[in-house]
Amino acid sequence: MWFAVRDAVFGKDAYPLPEVPENISRPESGERELPDLPPQFEALIKMLMNVLLIEVRAESFFAFCCAVFRSPANFTDRRAAAEQAAQIVERIRQDEAIHVAYLRVALSELRSFTLKTVSGGMKPAAAVLDPLWAQMVEWHGRRERELARERTRADIGCQVIAGLGDTKGKAFLKEFDALGEKEPIPA
Repeated sequence: MWFAVRDAVFGKDAYPLPEVPENISRPESGERELPDLPPQFEALIKMLMNVLLIEVRAESFFAFCCAVFRSPANFTDRRAAAEQAAQIVERIRQDEAIHVAYLRVALSELRSFTLKTVSGGMKPAAAVLDPLWAQMVEWHGRRERELARERTRADIGCQVIAGLGDTKGKAFLKEFDALGEKEPIPA
C-alpha cells in the first residue's frame, strides 16, 4: 500500500523499491526478560508489546503523511493524486487503529491479572510486565529513533559524497550536520 501511495504522488517508477528491514521490533538479547513466566508466554507478551509500540509509532507517520499530502504547497501539479494518497493513508490508519485498540485492551487486561510463576508462586502481572514495558518504550521511543537517525545520516553521507565528490560533499555535510546542532524551531 505504501508503494502505491508513493507512486501516486511521485509517479510510477520515480523511486526504486527500498530494502525491507529484517526486523522493526526490539532486538532480542538472547536472555530471558520475564523468567517468572514460561518462555512461550514471555514470547507472546513481548510480541504483543512490540506490535503495539510499532503501531503507535506508525500513527505519527500516518498523520505526517496526510499533512504533507494535503498541504496545498506540496504536489502542486499532482493535487488529485496527493489527495488520493492521503485517502489511502487514512484507510491504512483506520485499519491500524483497530490493532492499537485491541492490543491496548489485551495488555491492560493482562496487567490487571495475578500470574502464577514457573516456581508455583503468585505475582501481580503489573510487577512482571511494567519493567519490560518501560524497556520497550525506551527502545521504540528513543533508542530505535537514534539508531535510525544514525543509519539515515550514514546513507545521506554516502549519497552526498557520491554526488558532489569528496571535498564538496564533506563541506556540505559539515553544514548539514551543523543544522542538527541548532535549537529546534518552535511549532
